[in-house]
Amino acid sequence: ITHPQVIDIEPTIGNKLKLEHIYFQQSTANILRSSYPTIDQLGIYLLKHPNLHILIAGHTDNQGEASILKKLSLDRAAALKTYLINNKNINADRLKIIGYGAEQSINDNSSDRLRKKNRRVEIQIIGLDAQPSSLTKSK
Repeated sequence: ITHPQVIDIEPTIGNKLKLEHIYFQQSTANILRSSYPTIDQLGIYLLKHPNLHILIAGHTDNQGEASILKKLSLDRAAALKTYLINNKNINADRLKIIGYGAEQSINDNSSDRLRKKNRRVEIQIIGLDAQPSSLTKSK
């Protein structure tokens, strides 16, 4: 059993955080249930900081065609966004997504272990409202 990652990033524009324990069904954007505790922690963090806007960035390893990997990474970021909207009532306007595919690898992808590190989701704080936006999505 993995414990959910506590999200405690300083709420400052530009700060980034790699989300640990985010898993998808292979070659799909289907989030595995074991990922929910960490995504729930992100939702709690966003509710605690209602003025934050974040970028959810999906990354893949280099195994496959670049255009397919880019779409997969975008779809995975979109799946996290949808989960936060539907399950944590986070306003969609606060969540931007991007898929980088293998463009921002953090290593050379030369082994299974290294490729696994490149398959990741990162969040970055991209905005702070002067007035906190509504805590929940509009109905």
